[in-house]
Amino acid sequence: MTPSTPRPLSRILILAGEVSGDAYGAALSEALRKESPGVYLVGVGGDQLRSQCDDFLFETAYHNAIGIKESLASRWGQPRLLQSLTPYLETHSIDLVILIDFQHHNFKLASLFQHFKIPIVTFITPNFWLWKDIKKAKKIVSYSRDIVTIFPQEYAFYRSLTDRVHYFGHPLIQMIGSHGDSLKNPLEKTRPIITLFPGSRRQEIDLLLPAMIDTLTLLSQKGQAYHYYLALSSERFLPQIQKILSRKPHPPLSIWKGKKEELLKETDFLLCASGSSTIEAMLYHIPMVIFGALPHVTYWIARLILRLHKKMPLIALPNIIAGREIIPEYVQYHIEPKHIARFIDTYFHRPLSSRWKQDYEAVITALSPHPFPLEKIAKLIFNTECVINSVHEKTILSGRL
Repeated sequence: MTPSTPRPLSRILILAGEVSGDAYGAALSEALRKESPGVYLVGVGGDQLRSQCDDFLFETAYHNAIGIKESLASRWGQPRLLQSLTPYLETHSIDLVILIDFQHHNFKLASLFQHFKIPIVTFITPNFWLWKDIKKAKKIVSYSRDIVTIFPQEYAFYRSLTDRVHYFGHPLIQMIGSHGDSLKNPLEKTRPIITLFPGSRRQEIDLLLPAMIDTLTLLSQKGQAYHYYLALSSERFLPQIQKILSRKPHPPLSIWKGKKEELLKETDFLLCASGSSTIEAMLYHIPMVIFGALPHVTYWIARLILRLHKKMPLIALPNIIAGREIIPEYVQYHIEPKHIARFIDTYFHRPLSSRWKQDYEAVITALSPHPFPLEKIAKLIFNTECVINSVHEKTILSGRL
C-alpha cells in the first residue's frame, strides 16, 4: 500500500450531540453497513445509535441545552466525554470519525481526533450557517475531510468556503419514505387530532409546553371537540412533562409513547417547537404553527448585542428554506395562546387555501435532490462515489427553490 492510498475504513466512530442527530446517526449507520457489511461502528449519542452500533461509549443526546447559562452548564459534561474518549482512542484503532451537529463540543472533539490523526467527516453542521458566522464555519472546514449538509442554504454557505462540501438532500426524505407506507393506524379517529411537540431539549420543553397547554385550554372553550396528544421525543423527558401538566389545568391530553411517525400520520394540526420536527411534520403534510423561545437573558443578549434577529428574521427551518414565512411562527414574547387558539379554530372552520400545500411541496423538492441521500452519504464516506447533481447545485447557489 502506497502512502497516498487511503486506509480502508473498518472502524468508524459516530458522535451525535442531540436527539435528532442520534436518529440521523442511527439511520446513517444502517446505510454504512449496507455499503460495507463488515464495518465496525462505535457510537456516542442516544438510544437509537446505541441500538445500531457494535460498541457504545457515552450518552450525550439528552443533555443538549439552549441559552447561555444552560449551555455553559451542559459543558460541564465535556470533560467527562473527553475523559471517556481519550483512553478508548489510545487503545482502539479508529479509521474515521463522523461528527454530527455537536454545537458546544465540536471544536474540542475535533482537536482530540486531530491529535490521534483520525480523519473527520462533519455530517450536519452546527447553526453557524444560520448566524452567518464565517469565522466558526472556517474552523469546521479546517478539520473536516468532507462536510455533508442537509439544507440547500447550509450547502451554499459552506460552498463559498470550500469545495469539500456535499448536499444529497435531507435524511428524513429517505427515513420517512422507507417506512411511511408500513405505518400502522393505531388510532380510531372520531374527532380531529391536534398534537403537541414541545421539543427535544429540557429548557425548550420548560419554555414552550406551558404556552401550548394554555392554547389547548382556550381552544377547547370554542365549541369544537378535538383529541389532544403530546408526542415525546424521548421517554426520558416524561417526568418533566408530567410535572408541567400537573401544574396547569388543561383539557384531556394523551401522552403518546408509541412511534411518533404513527401519530403524525393521523395528526390534523400540530403545535411544534422549531427544529427538525418541523421538517418531519411538513413531509407528512401537516398544517402547523411553530413555537420558538430562549431563556430571557439569552434572548436579550441575542437581540441587543448579537443582533441575531437581523441575521435570522425567520426561525423555522421550512420558512428559512422557503425564504419567507409559509408557516406561522410565534416567538418569545409573541407567543400569545389566545391568538394561536384563534388561528387554529379559524383553520378548522375555514381551512387555508391550497397555497400552503404548494409551499410545502416547493420546500420538499428543495430537500430532495436524491431519493436516497443516506446511501449517497455512505458512498462518499467510503470514497466509493462522490457525485453531486450539478444542475441542482446551480439552482441552490442561485438561491432559487
